[in-house]
Amino acid sequence: MTSYVNVFIWCVIIGIPVCVGLCFLQRWLSRMDRRWPGMILPVMALVLAAIYTVMTEPWGEYLDVGHPIWIFLEVAGKFLAANIPTLVFLVIYFLCRNRREERTKMDLKDL
Repeated sequence: MTSYVNVFIWCVIIGIPVCVGLCFLQRWLSRMDRRWPGMILPVMALVLAAIYTVMTEPWGEYLDVGHPIWIFLEVAGKFLAANIPTLVFLVIYFLCRNRREERTKMDLKDL
């Protein structure tokens, strides 16, 4: 039992700072002059989600619930769950880009 607790604690200690660091990196990349650096992390997260979805097998095959609709729903659910980081990165990207464009418009009006 204590080994599971230790693993959980280390995952939290390492995982939370990594997630926060990636969000700050996405914010910094999204604020650059060009648009494509801000899309690097969302595209990487999308590719990793697709790889994860392809590499894992659906549980429906093991449980003899092999109806194609259930297997499709399971795979789609895995893909959507794996794309949560992609969604977070895209939200950060669009928020930063919109604020940057609004700031640019305000600066032009001030001149």
